[in-house]
Amino acid sequence: MGFTVIKWVGLFAVFAAFLHTARTQRGAQLAQSKQGKMFILLLLLVLISWFMGGYRSFTQPLQMFISFAVFFFVTLSMVSSVERARLVMWTVAFSMLLASVDVITDYMWLYRVHGISARPGGLFRDPNYYALSTIISMPIVYYLLRTTTRSFLRLGLYGILSFYCVGLVLSLSRGAFVGLAGMILTAFILSQRKSKAFITIAVIIVLGLQLAPDRLWERFSQTRVVEEETVYGTAASTTRRWHLVKAGLGMMAEHPLKGVGLGQFKAWSLFYEPALGYAGVAHNTYIEVGAELGLPALLLFLGIIWHTYRDLLRMRRKYKYERDRDLWLLFTSLTVSLTGFVIGGSFISGENTKLFWLVVFLTIALRRCVLMENRLEVKDTKVERVSASYRKAAL
Repeated sequence: MGFTVIKWVGLFAVFAAFLHTARTQRGAQLAQSKQGKMFILLLLLVLISWFMGGYRSFTQPLQMFISFAVFFFVTLSMVSSVERARLVMWTVAFSMLLASVDVITDYMWLYRVHGISARPGGLFRDPNYYALSTIISMPIVYYLLRTTTRSFLRLGLYGILSFYCVGLVLSLSRGAFVGLAGMILTAFILSQRKSKAFITIAVIIVLGLQLAPDRLWERFSQTRVVEEETVYGTAASTTRRWHLVKAGLGMMAEHPLKGVGLGQFKAWSLFYEPALGYAGVAHNTYIEVGAELGLPALLLFLGIIWHTYRDLLRMRRKYKYERDRDLWLLFTSLTVSLTGFVIGGSFISGENTKLFWLVVFLTIALRRCVLMENRLEVKDTKVERVSASYRKAAL
């Protein structure tokens, strides 16, 4: 399986997490939340599927989930305050800026130099995966923009959002734009000032309609299922995805408990849907998880999303806009980011999207911070009451 720079950095992060927990004398508490318990159970199902599948030489999907397990431990160990969560968000903002710059550079290299009108994927090697991560990052940058007071940092964040928008347009990802529309609707519903939000959204829509390239609208207009052998372009892609959905449903119907095996959707897709022509992944997160790992794993995955939503909305209600604007914006932004994945993940096999898992893990860590703060508030209140009673007795 080899060692790369990324893996060495990961090992260093694990070592730092162990040191931090030892210094603070506070464990990672991985199973404290419901989505944490579900994630651990999902990892167990992944390991069982891999060991029982007979595909032990096929290690890439297993490595992916092992990396998420490490990510889970490091995040819950190191993110022990809102300030640390903000540092993570700044890292996300600049990381996706680098990815966006690479997408733009790829486009310039392919189109301007070689005359190839291809969709650039940049560091992600796939435009759809880049676009999904970008829409998840946008609310995070918006949160930083609303809670940062320094002018030069705000200017930089506006620049980052501009690069995101350019990269997103160049990706021409239909699923990402549908997810973005869902995020805008969610932001409007959650907004405290709906009149201002309506005007802002209207301006965004008008600018989007004017600046979006014709090729994007062509891709949307050609989105249809066509049962013909000579179909090409976007219609062929849409038709193929429909056949992949049918293949996945067939796998779930025949193997509802254990699925066809970790990472085996592509290998079995032609068997369940010969009309595909050639094998492929599901292009749908939920169907791929259910087909490969079974319905119990799919329920765990959906449960993780459900409980993450529930925790974010509860904390958002607790820290109302008038009481603590920054925390309210934090939980609202993460809710919008999660919505982007939930919708965008319906058009791509996105269970390996790192920023989705980051939103889940950050929510667990922030919930623990809120609970700890509540305990301190209760403790301080009790101390004040006891002190007041002693003073009254002395008088």
